[in-house]
Amino acid sequence: AFYEKINPFIRTIDDVPDWMKPEVRKLLDAEIINGGTVKAANPDDINMRLETLKAIVVAARMRGI
Repeated sequence: AFYEKINPFIRTIDDVPDWMKPEVRKLLDAEIINGGTVKAANPDDINMRLETLKAIVVAARMRGI
């Protein structure tokens, strides 16, 4: 329960904190991240923990994406 509170499982863009939604949307649209379904079937699918998503956003910032 505590772990889920500090590091929730992010299923879709709706679960993403507001401060990182624009960057995550860009990553989804570019198909850099994908929750395991085809973009045409579910363009908002993420399916990863918040800590993993944060790491991807930081890496994308470093690469200028």
